[in-house]
Amino acid sequence: MVVAPIRETSAQALSIICNRLHDRPQCSSLISILLNLLKHNGTWEIRHGALLTLKYTFNILKEIPNDIRIPCVQAVRQCLQDESDDVVSTAAATLLPLVTQYESVVLDCTSGLISELISLLDSMDDLNSAASSIMNLLAKLLASNSAEKFKLSFAQVLPKIFPFCRHHTLPFRLAAIETVMKIIEASQSKLNTCTSEELSVLERTFRLLFERSILESDDKILASIEQAWYILCQSNLIVQLCTYSSYQRWICLAVHPAKVPINQALLSNDDQNPQSASVMDQDDRRYLSCSTTNNHQYLAMGFTVCHQEAPLEQDRAVIKCRRLAARLLGRLFSDYDQQQSNDVLNYLKNLNFRSAVQRMVAGMITIEWAKSVNNVSIHENILQEHFQKALNETLYFDEIAPAFTKLKRDFTSFMHDCAKQRLCNPQSIESIELHSVDHIIELCDNVHSKIDAFPQLNAQKQNIRDEAERIQNESETLAL
Repeated sequence: MVVAPIRETSAQALSIICNRLHDRPQCSSLISILLNLLKHNGTWEIRHGALLTLKYTFNILKEIPNDIRIPCVQAVRQCLQDESDDVVSTAAATLLPLVTQYESVVLDCTSGLISELISLLDSMDDLNSAASSIMNLLAKLLASNSAEKFKLSFAQVLPKIFPFCRHHTLPFRLAAIETVMKIIEASQSKLNTCTSEELSVLERTFRLLFERSILESDDKILASIEQAWYILCQSNLIVQLCTYSSYQRWICLAVHPAKVPINQALLSNDDQNPQSASVMDQDDRRYLSCSTTNNHQYLAMGFTVCHQEAPLEQDRAVIKCRRLAARLLGRLFSDYDQQQSNDVLNYLKNLNFRSAVQRMVAGMITIEWAKSVNNVSIHENILQEHFQKALNETLYFDEIAPAFTKLKRDFTSFMHDCAKQRLCNPQSIESIELHSVDHIIELCDNVHSKIDAFPQLNAQKQNIRDEAERIQNESETLAL
């Protein structure tokens, strides 16, 4: 009975000793002693310490002796029913290397393990420390050759995982998204013959995957989302039935300003959805009641407030999310029928093309869409003229319009201050039409040379010129 860090250190030391003895009888004896400790009915710390040692031992041991492989698996499995969350979590983590190295042994002697893990998740909330390890083990088993995985009803299992996909910590979300992907992968053969209840769950799955794609920045999570999405898109009928009602909302999310909190109306809230309440409202309420009170979410940041100290990293993460969203939507639209495709194209055509972000995302979606269809010519006329016009026109995008308006106002005020010092003609100010940033920069450079005698005015001129150059550079960047 010692504190957790000491148990960790002791477990690591014992695992190294066991590894040194791997070809001697003492190795089996040491593991047998640890297995006996798992049966201790007293304090949970003893079982936890034994499991930690076994976990590290199984991870580094070249080969577990044949005579104790099955007892190891069975003893560790029993710990999944322990009253302590720490013991359950470590038991799941201990089974992971066993599944990796001795998959057939584990599957032969652990009948019903997948169902057992799903039942455990059903009784856990997002504050339970064991949930992440349970999902990691479940994902591993779903990727194995287990015959049990083909008997799963994804409509019953997926909703149990959904709440953890919105967890406030990255490891939980990663484990949950990977588990969702593995469940979908194991259920591929069933996707073409879905009941109405299963279609409802798949619709929720599409919504969750897309929303996580624009809220996450972790590469592993994004890769799992894309893989799961592509598996779901293998059935044209499912795509048409489950996504057509949501594509406009998803495009709005893809073009959402990066530093503005996302409107909660654009994000699904299954807790308030009466159609899905019969499927899984209890778990979603559990999540919503336990999650952070900060309801503001940002592109590529989730609940994390935008980090002004690292704007470049944030911009990269946002672009990565927009590109993934474009790939997901492009793949989706390639499965739409003719009428649905025309509706999507008309929606894209009517986006605000004075916004650089909306223009960029519309272009990316169209490119990804074109990659996925066999006959591009049937769609090209609707957007071709619109895109050609966008390429040839010059405008100040909405993203910099407020800054440009303020710049014009500041320059006009500056010119009036110059007129008071007789550095320019007051009447000429009214005739100046400020159409571009270049024009403002030119006028700043041509201010009377005597302005050097007025330090405050000279500094004001320089500030205006610097801001004009910043807007000019940003405009050029957005135009690219």
